Amino acid sequence: MTVAEWTAPEWHAPDFPYVEEALSADAHVEKERGRWIVYLDVVLVSGAVRRKVGDYPKQSQAEQAGRIIERNARRFIRR
Repeated sequence: MTVAEWTAPEWHAPDFPYVEEALSADAHVEKERGRWIVYLDVVLVSGAVRRKVGDYPKQSQAEQAGRIIERNARRFIRR
């Protein structure tokens, strides 16, 4: 078989990672070691997860980022 005769195999969506639908999302701002940290808490059918999504020097910056992140996360949750 030559390169010209070769065809790529048909593409299939991967089985992993499995993307689970979120039930709710909330952003929280906490002070740690002099910095303001934004955490995103997401509730899934299988349980809850918390992810650090931002690190800011000022509380006002962290709160604004938290509002934006939470609003965008909630856009993809079915009602």
